[in-house]
Amino acid sequence: VVFASGSPFPPINTAYGDGNGEEGSSRTIYPAQANNAYIFPAVGHAAILTGAKSIPDDLLLDVAKSLASMSTKQDLESGLLFPPLRSIKDVSIKLIASLCKEICRRDLATETGISDRTVEQWENIIRDNSFTG
Repeated sequence: VVFASGSPFPPINTAYGDGNGEEGSSRTIYPAQANNAYIFPAVGHAAILTGAKSIPDDLLLDVAKSLASMSTKQDLESGLLFPPLRSIKDVSIKLIASLCKEICRRDLATETGISDRTVEQWENIIRDNSFTG
């Protein structure tokens, strides 16, 4: 079962057997809260930093794919579609930085003097100015 939602849901415990009435084992699945926790905040933050003229639909798909690629094998085996929320700061920095770079690459940025920044430079700027404490 793959389930992602925009709203938080508690973990779901599932039991499954061998299909012949034999008792099997159980597994806990953690519904993913992708758009409200990771995607929309990153897109909004990148749009503000770059002064984006627009956010094309395919850019949303790109950031969703980036987020999904950050899941480890261990995350997936434990029922998580995305990295756990305890790593949201690091994940968000990477998502925002890659979005900023892509917005500039597509010539969607209105802010001046930012188009040559690397993803690493964006990450440092975001880490130093947006996430403190």
